[in-house]
Amino acid sequence: MTDKELKPEFWYRPCCDGEMYEGPVHNDSGLGKMLRNEKPNEWVPLYTADQLKAAIEATKEKAAKGIIKNKHMFATDEAAESLAEAIMGMK
Repeated sequence: MTDKELKPEFWYRPCCDGEMYEGPVHNDSGLGKMLRNEKPNEWVPLYTADQLKAAIEATKEKAAKGIIKNKHMFATDEAAESLAEAIMGMK
């Protein structure tokens, strides 16, 4: 999975010091695009659990092949798995 393939499904914008938020708005919606264009640095991407798990696996594969120079992105396979499980709500 490349960075270009990992695109958010939705976006939200924290407001009021994080006590409230605007959105979520779908990545492909016209309204979402308009709102993100107005305040691009304020919107936070939301990914599905499957997208993040695939990104973790792709990162581990690249590290194993030496494509990623920072092989300590995930200290251990257990750390990567724990992250994936937490993301997917398994724990």
